[in-house]
Amino acid sequence: MNKVFPENWLTVKLGDITTKPQYGWTTKSATNGQIKYVRTTDLSKGDIEWDKVPFCIDAPGEIEKYKLYENDILISRAGSVGLSYRVTNVIENAVFASYLIRFRSILNEPRYIEYFLNSPLYWRFVNSNSAGIAVQNINATKLSQIPIPLPPLNEQKRIADKLDQAFEYIDSVKARMDKIPELLKELREKNIQLAVNDSGISKWITLGDIDIKIQTGPFGSALHKHDYIENGIGIVNPIHIKGGKIYPSKDVSISKEKYDELSKYSLQIGDVILGRRGEMGRAANVESEGMICGTGCLVLRRNNSFDSKYLTYVLRSSQSVDHLTNNSVGSTMVNLNQKILKSLKVPQLDIKTQQRIVQKIESFITYIDSVEKKLKSLKEKLDDLPQQLLTKAFRGDLVPQDPNDEPAEVLLEEIKAEIENLKPTKRKPK
Repeated sequence: MNKVFPENWLTVKLGDITTKPQYGWTTKSATNGQIKYVRTTDLSKGDIEWDKVPFCIDAPGEIEKYKLYENDILISRAGSVGLSYRVTNVIENAVFASYLIRFRSILNEPRYIEYFLNSPLYWRFVNSNSAGIAVQNINATKLSQIPIPLPPLNEQKRIADKLDQAFEYIDSVKARMDKIPELLKELREKNIQLAVNDSGISKWITLGDIDIKIQTGPFGSALHKHDYIENGIGIVNPIHIKGGKIYPSKDVSISKEKYDELSKYSLQIGDVILGRRGEMGRAANVESEGMICGTGCLVLRRNNSFDSKYLTYVLRSSQSVDHLTNNSVGSTMVNLNQKILKSLKVPQLDIKTQQRIVQKIESFITYIDSVEKKLKSLKEKLDDLPQQLLTKAFRGDLVPQDPNDEPAEVLLEEIKAEIENLKPTKRKPK
């Protein structure tokens, strides 16, 4: 096995280079007390938030036995099996719970072991050695047997430094990338504003001045919840309209018989459907038939003077949203009626100009979509990068070897000697 590693490395077991593993203190947690009680759940976010860590109900008689110190390594043995954490910024009087196992590095770089416990090499061992049907678990003996590559001490430090630097850079890039979706969302919203802010707009009219048929979805006795079936003909309510698209639900649908009964509410290609309850501005152009307008929506049926896509963007613009929101009625949930909708001002443009604006809007949407696709791909690659770096690190490919480093064999002998020194001295009988 050593042949896959550099010549001055060894393969040892975790228990060969650490203190004897120790199970934590068994008690219950409390909101108040004197001694903090670290549990597996307190490690799950990758760092301990000490202000959120509970206290022990019963303090251990020998607190020093369970007290946490800087660079202690905790590994979860049940639940989140294998989850590990190197203790940093430890507070006074904190102990660890019984579902955690503590290891302490001996003469090694603690960060090196910490990184190893996050590597694919480590997780393959944990996943193949966990036991339990209802709750997976692993014990201290198995954890002690985990094979771990052992480089010279100086190389351990170089590896840890390199990984520190790389992971910090990755985190900074992720932080910057996390801001991009919100920026793209703002660009989408500003792009839609072209529908009402284009330089070609000079005259305005109300929807009521246009010969557009507006129809409210069925309500009252026409459609009840008990009419809903699964995998039938889709009903479009405001919840099914997102980002200018319709996403019907398989659970909110009706039978063919009920559809025929409500045929006057059926959606046609080119219709514009608009949510009339709750959040205003949820509008979509109908691109396929075989759906019905729900109780919470209105349908605008186009005529020759208005392009349905253009009208959809007008209804989604912030100007329209503000008007509809400010004029809607209802104390608990705003409701939009036909009278309010007909009072909405819209640009008076010829069809060709409307279509030109739609083309401009959708061209930019296509560009934003491509940016989001590339961003998603880049994030996936970035998410994979830490594991790739850890794989390289623990096969000796991350940093160059230094022939002047003291070999791992010498380090291992020093560790063995230190382990012997740590063993309690047996008293001779009198």
